Amino acid sequence: MRRLTLTGVIVLALAISQNPANACSCDHTKRSAEELRAAYEAIFTADVVRIDLVEHCASMSDGRVGCYYEKDVTLRVWKSWKGVSTPFVIARTGGGDADCGYDFKVGWSYVVFAHSGSETPIEVSACSPSVVESGQATLIGSLGEPLQTFSHQAGKERW
Repeated sequence: MRRLTLTGVIVLALAISQNPANACSCDHTKRSAEELRAAYEAIFTADVVRIDLVEHCASMSDGRVGCYYEKDVTLRVWKSWKGVSTPFVIARTGGGDADCGYDFKVGWSYVVFAHSGSETPIEVSACSPSVVESGQATLIGSLGEPLQTFSHQAGKERW
């Protein structure tokens, strides 16, 4: 009984001592449409058509190889208010959890707020105000008229 209790205490101590700096920490202050337009390089509505896992590996100083994952998300753009001028765009996001990756789902529609990317045209994080498009008429209306609207023909597109 005593050994089980000690094991429980050790597990609890390890869980509590995890470094919180590794967790995704976001500022969710509500912002006006003008503030959002100023803060993000790309604002658009889109459907997710594909998600590819991208692996990055490097040798560490102790000889081990460390890897992490990101996702390249192919988005079918419908309306663009800023930063996207093509009917499809690839967005890079983290693999999930503590790396602040946005949890995109294939087939879902989103209002996307993105920054310029280094390896892909844009990057999206869980800290952005990106949201599932359903029920976001007020947000979309506050953005004003889109600069560009795209029409898509089912079965005739390649991305």
